[in-house]
Amino acid sequence: MKNQILHKVVVGSRLHGLNNENSDYDYRGIFKVPLIDILSPYRKQDNISWIEGKEDDTSYELLNFLKMATSGNPSVLEVLWSNQVIETTDIIQELIENRHKLLDDKRVYLAQLG
Repeated sequence: MKNQILHKVVVGSRLHGLNNENSDYDYRGIFKVPLIDILSPYRKQDNISWIEGKEDDTSYELLNFLKMATSGNPSVLEVLWSNQVIETTDIIQELIENRHKLLDDKRVYLAQLG
């Protein structure tokens, strides 16, 4: 079965208005793995999908995304604050409405330190 895209946004230089004619497109998103793949002992679940080229496209599996977001990961948090939405779903809109609850000052600070 195929992973379902729950949310996809523009990030990077194009989101922040720093792009030029040589800039590529950077996308990040969230996907859901089919339950059959999660429960199967024979299938390896991928937590991150990464495609590079003229369009860099990185997506995170929902549970993995939430773990990284609550740890203050800036690349993941950018997905919830991007205002350039390519596609989304109701469940992610609810998450965006409550995104401030994911933030922990200490964890965000420590994530910025590396």
